[in-house]
Amino acid sequence: MKIAPPYREYIIQIVCYLYIILFTYAAVSKLLDFENFQVQLGQSPLLAAFAGFVSIVVPSLELLIVTTLVIPRFKLSGLYASFSLMTMFSAYIFIILNYSSSIPCSCGGILEKMDWKQHLWFNIFFVIIAGIAITLSSLDDKKFKIKNLTARILLCIALSSGLVIGLYASSKQMLQYHNSFIRVFPRMAAEKDQQIDLKYNSFYFAGTSDAEIYLGNYTTPLKVIEFDRDLKKTKSYQITLDRQDLPFQSVQISILSKDFIVYDGSVSCIYIGTTDNWKAQLKFRGDTFISSAEPLDSNTIVFRGLKTSTLTSNLGKYTIRPESFVHNDSLLQKQNDGIFDSDGMLHFDVTSNRIVYIYRYRNQFFSTDKNLQLISRGNTIDTISKAQIKIAKIVNRNQQKMSAPPLVVNKSSTVYHNLLFINSLIMGRFEPEDMWKDASIIDVYDLTNGSYKCSFYIYSEGNEKLRSFRVEGNTLYALVGNALVAYKLSPEITHNYK
Repeated sequence: MKIAPPYREYIIQIVCYLYIILFTYAAVSKLLDFENFQVQLGQSPLLAAFAGFVSIVVPSLELLIVTTLVIPRFKLSGLYASFSLMTMFSAYIFIILNYSSSIPCSCGGILEKMDWKQHLWFNIFFVIIAGIAITLSSLDDKKFKIKNLTARILLCIALSSGLVIGLYASSKQMLQYHNSFIRVFPRMAAEKDQQIDLKYNSFYFAGTSDAEIYLGNYTTPLKVIEFDRDLKKTKSYQITLDRQDLPFQSVQISILSKDFIVYDGSVSCIYIGTTDNWKAQLKFRGDTFISSAEPLDSNTIVFRGLKTSTLTSNLGKYTIRPESFVHNDSLLQKQNDGIFDSDGMLHFDVTSNRIVYIYRYRNQFFSTDKNLQLISRGNTIDTISKAQIKIAKIVNRNQQKMSAPPLVVNKSSTVYHNLLFINSLIMGRFEPEDMWKDASIIDVYDLTNGSYKCSFYIYSEGNEKLRSFRVEGNTLYALVGNALVAYKLSPEITHNYK
């Protein structure tokens, strides 16, 4: 059916007006709420690596297109630009809906009220009417050929979609391996499931077994609280030591399945027992200061200790039968004093048979096998590669102490299967400051290749933030203030288990 020229011009003008209204509204909304727009771009896996650039280019392009649509001689160019930009927006949302779980950027205002499937159909509608307007405008061209017009439209679709796909692939690669410290937050990555009021904030995670979670308590150091995985049933146990005449100062418990150890680094002693009877025997008494220790099995313990001959920290392995000590001095890398600068968190994950160490004051971690042979080293996504600490030496006491509060990079951590979970204290780009007041950030890494996977929030309870946590299966258990809270992890996290 042919359309008379006056009506063609009328339709073209309506399409131009619709685009002028849409792009003006969208651009102004983005600019008025620019910080929020930039934050949401920064949380998108598709555009996160380019969020700073894109947050300026998109509203600028929208306003530029509005200008071309207003000027008659540039109207057709403006329609092609409108068609291409809306195709890009449509491709963006299609990828978000089908290949990502992250929240897309907002166009602001009433468009933000749509769900993303509605938004996709809204965009497709504008792509179609732009295509109609381009076709009607081309009919006045004496050299008009339908195949040439079709080729130009298909080229616009291919280039626009290809650009978005290219940005997605590049951004994903940059975020995983060349991160400029931009976090990606999947939707509903961790959802609160259960919560128990412990009454006190002196509890810590002592360990796990096949079906139980164990908590120790700093104020009653030989008492253990057992919870089932659903936090429905609870029991308490009292550990009995065969020798209690040592000058204990800082007793800690670490449990692995049915085996557990009791150690006090300042006294340099290690007891070993079993959960069958909760009795422990003294197996080691020496002069090595032990800051952390983990059982590998009923006969072997890995620990971080202070080597007295060099006054530096190292990792070691203690075997009971036959008794032996093995140290690996090359694992902990000295930057300053060799003690505080290498402080960190020691983990053993039975599911992967890895020993994992995360530095507290810098963006580094490494993993070893059970014989303390290095498997890999990796970096967290923040940029703190050197421990920012100040050390003062007290000569008359032959001591070293921190002379100023250090910059803590990694507060707490845990390992499950091939994934490393870290509670980071360093704010990334495009992150709302209000969230840092109300929640704690957990970053997730794949130990098999050192790549960053994603991040998620653990919300505070009252004014209390996350103290420590453990992951078992699809559940994250968190100690927040006086509460023990269980969060269900979404498939966006658990599908990374290997």
